Amino acid sequence: MTMQSAMVNGIRLEYEARGAGEPLALIHCNLIADAFAPLMDQPALSGYRLIRYHRRGYVGSSRAEGPVSIADQAADLSGLLGHLGVRRAHIAGHSYGGLIALQLAADYPDMVGALMLMEPPLLGGQDYIGGPASQAISRRMPLLFQRYREGDREGAADGFLSPVFGPGYRELLEQVLPGSWTQATRDVDMLFTVESPALREWRFGAAEAQRITAPMLSLGGGESDPAFFEVEQLLREWFPQLETVRVPGVNHLLQLRWPRLVAEALAEFLARHPLS
Repeated sequence: MTMQSAMVNGIRLEYEARGAGEPLALIHCNLIADAFAPLMDQPALSGYRLIRYHRRGYVGSSRAEGPVSIADQAADLSGLLGHLGVRRAHIAGHSYGGLIALQLAADYPDMVGALMLMEPPLLGGQDYIGGPASQAISRRMPLLFQRYREGDREGAADGFLSPVFGPGYRELLEQVLPGSWTQATRDVDMLFTVESPALREWRFGAAEAQRITAPMLSLGGGESDPAFFEVEQLLREWFPQLETVRVPGVNHLLQLRWPRLVAEALAEFLARHPLS
C-alpha cells in the first residue's frame, strides 16, 4: 500500500487517493489504521475518487502531542481535503471514525455531501449512557486501562477489539491486512491516552445534530454487538433523514470481512445522493 503524505494543521498525515469522480473520504476506526484498504479496489466504488488516510497517531502520521479532541481530528480531515483541492466530499466513518465524521459534518457542513456512519460508538460523549449492551461495553474499559498501565499492550488491544470483532479476528486481520495486528499494538497509545479521553470529553447531542442536514446512512453488521443497535436508535432520534442498511453475516468487522457488500451498499446510497 503506497501512501503519500501532506502537512496539515502543523502535522503530517499519510494518505492514499485513488480513482476519479466525486470524492469519498474514508475515516478509519481505532487501532486498525488500514481498515478501509479493502474498499480501495472494489468495482462498485470505481466511479469515485477514494481518499483514505492514517489519522494522527497512527502508523507514519505524526504522533499525537498532548490532547487531541474529536473536533481537532475533524479539522485534520478538513485540512487534508483542502490540500487535495477537494471542496466538498462524501464522508464515511467506521467506529471512532464515525464520530469524526459527525463532527466534520457539524463543523464544516458545506464540505460534506452524503454522510455514512458505520457503527459509531456514542459512549461517554454527550452523557449518553445507552441501554444494557452499551453499559456493558463501558464497564469493560477500566480493566483494559489497567492492563495498558501495567504494560500489557497486546492484552489491552485484544481486550478492546475482541468483544466487537469476535473470535478469530486476528487471523482475519492477518489474512486481509498482513502486519495490522502488530501495527495495532504499536498504535495502542493513541487509543488509551488520546482517543478514549477525547470521547469522554466530547459533547455532541441534539443541538449539534441539528446543524447536519446532509443525507445520512447507518451501515451496520447483521451480527454486530447490540450496543450498536442502541446507538442507531439515538441516531434515528437525532436525524430524521437517516437510512439504514444491514450487512448480513458480519459484525463490526464490516468492510474487512465483506468489502464487496459494504462497497455495494455505499455505492447504492451515493448513487441516490450525488454531490451535484
